[in-house]
Amino acid sequence: MTKLLIKILFFSFSISSLISCATFPKTVENQHIINKENVNSLNGKYSIKEIYRSSLTDSASFSYSAKDIGGPRTFFDEIDNRMLAKPIEIDSFKSYCFVLKVLNSKHIEIGYLENETRIRQQTIKYKLKDDGYLYVKYRNFKIRGIPYLFGDFDHKKIRLTLNKDENLLLQTSKFSSGGVALLMVYPVGKEKYLKIYERKD
Repeated sequence: MTKLLIKILFFSFSISSLISCATFPKTVENQHIINKENVNSLNGKYSIKEIYRSSLTDSASFSYSAKDIGGPRTFFDEIDNRMLAKPIEIDSFKSYCFVLKVLNSKHIEIGYLENETRIRQQTIKYKLKDDGYLYVKYRNFKIRGIPYLFGDFDHKKIRLTLNKDENLLLQTSKFSSGGVALLMVYPVGKEKYLKIYERKD
């Protein structure tokens, strides 16, 4: 019973550490403070693929090459962190975008369009924080395999704001941790990056 308790405590501590590691650098300047009075300023139609991406570095971040920052993911891929989430297949002969709409003080709606026809829709919880960002509360935590035996955890934080050109700015802080044997923990990876999605209207 004592060994089981130790394992449970260690497991809980590991999860707590994982969550605390997925933080944003404090030196990043917010170009557009979002609050309850102007949260509707996020409403609009945006490109489904980013027009710009870069690293959000801090002293603890691992290094990634420019082509690997954030990976070749659409806005849908960034938001939906499920293991078996079906991605939106992009046809180069068609146009794609998404429409973001603030529904109320807790929910936003995101509709994905292909040639102006809605093909996917999500209603997502959010929270406004004192730093002036809208934090997405949607499937932030992902488990692969049997964590700390033969698997790992993913914890991903996403926040949104606008840049000075009123394009949508997404910032991500993602931390993964796991192990190959119980009580042998190692960091798998850490990503902190921003992406900008062009406003279409």
